[in-house]
Amino acid sequence: MNKVWSASADLRPETLREAYRHGIFPWFDESLPILWWSPDPRAVIEIGGLHISRRLARTIRQGKFEVSVDLAFREVMEGCADRPGLGAWITGI
Repeated sequence: MNKVWSASADLRPETLREAYRHGIFPWFDESLPILWWSPDPRAVIEIGGLHISRRLARTIRQGKFEVSVDLAFREVMEGCADRPGLGAWITGI
């Protein structure tokens, strides 16, 4: 279940980083104040503590899936911003 965290227009990079670390993100449209959401459940993967099991490492090596990090960041951001009729969580604000 989604839960509204709070309403705030503070979108400074340090605020966003801290919120994302806790699985909280802003979602808004132009007719509402900026609302911060915390879906339940929400997955936050701490990269420093990420453990790849032998089985998962073997699956990755088999090439069944493509694993990447920051491969197409700009394209993903633009795709998330371009969602006609569905609402976008990234805007030109």
